[in-house]
Amino acid sequence: METKETFIDALKFIAKHKYSLTLAFFLLWLFVLGTPTVSFSFKKDREIKELRKQIHAYETETEQNKAMLLKLKTEKGTVERIARERYFMQKDGEVVYRIEDEKSSK
Repeated sequence: METKETFIDALKFIAKHKYSLTLAFFLLWLFVLGTPTVSFSFKKDREIKELRKQIHAYETETEQNKAMLLKLKTEKGTVERIARERYFMQKDGEVVYRIEDEKSSK
């Protein structure tokens, strides 16, 4: 007899909250059970946005490299200046002293 009353109470609860339960079921289906889920779409959108940022950064770097290459090909002293600044190269018989600021070494 008690199980029958419990069953009737459950039916009353379902009847009373049918719209809320339907909405909850739909949201569960939409976010979890659906094949192209919404959360999957959000993840892919974020990934696409991040990849577009990387593309932009690489394009900027490529433009800078092209400008540097053009400068290396056209200006005579550029290769020597870069060799001295970046790679600490020196001419024969020349002594180069490297002085660092305290700010840059920290």
